Amino acid sequence: MLYAYNTEGRRTPLILTHGMYGFVPYRRGRTMAEYFGPDQPIYALEAPGFDGKQKAYATVQDAARGYLAEIRRAGAKPPFHVAGLCAGCLVAFQIAQQLAAEAQFADGAAAPPLLMMIDPPGLPGEGVSAEKFTPQVVDLLREQVRHWFVTARERTAELPFDIDDPGNFERAIEVALAMEMSFNRYFAAPYQGKVEVLVIDNRAEILQRRNWPWHKVLVGPWNMTTINCKHSDLFTTQALEVFAWLRKCIEESGGAATRPH
Repeated sequence: MLYAYNTEGRRTPLILTHGMYGFVPYRRGRTMAEYFGPDQPIYALEAPGFDGKQKAYATVQDAARGYLAEIRRAGAKPPFHVAGLCAGCLVAFQIAQQLAAEAQFADGAAAPPLLMMIDPPGLPGEGVSAEKFTPQVVDLLREQVRHWFVTARERTAELPFDIDDPGNFERAIEVALAMEMSFNRYFAAPYQGKVEVLVIDNRAEILQRRNWPWHKVLVGPWNMTTINCKHSDLFTTQALEVFAWLRKCIEESGGAATRPH
């Protein structure tokens, strides 16, 4: 599901991916669009399936291709900036990879997109084989998703389904479960583009270690910024600080210049 905001804006469009369980915080991206203003196009991506009309994507690669197809059907064209949230950083990473690959064959020497990752997972995918998702493991993951949604309703302004409707709730759990399993099966390839990482401060030391797995795939220039809060605060009380960081990254990359219509 695509939520497009400020589509007439002249700045480089920003692609915003969903988080771990498939939905976009910040009121489905509206709060971010209001913060940036009408000149900043934002394309917020939510996992398909919550409405029961589509199936969730089985792989991160399929999700990236499907999301980019949605964005193009909406009339948006490169260049783009890409931002990922939580485990959804893996989808953002794959989208940036695909855009970079496409740029190699486009007219002119387009640079890979700026990739901004907001508190990414500790691993850039684990490449877990399907055989390891035994029925017992899947049941455990399903219950974790159920619990997360129940607690999330208290701190999330808007969910993409009616959690009080048992049928809708069960369907949403299966969508979120499919997303989590796809993240575990993903295995990232090296990315040459510029990357900015925002991470909560109690995880910063881990991410700075030389053996941090992301070092093997972030082979281009990258920077890390820390923020003093809990992970869930990034989507609630600290949302404006996150938006300010995104704006700063875009402006410092030189990517805030307007494009001719």
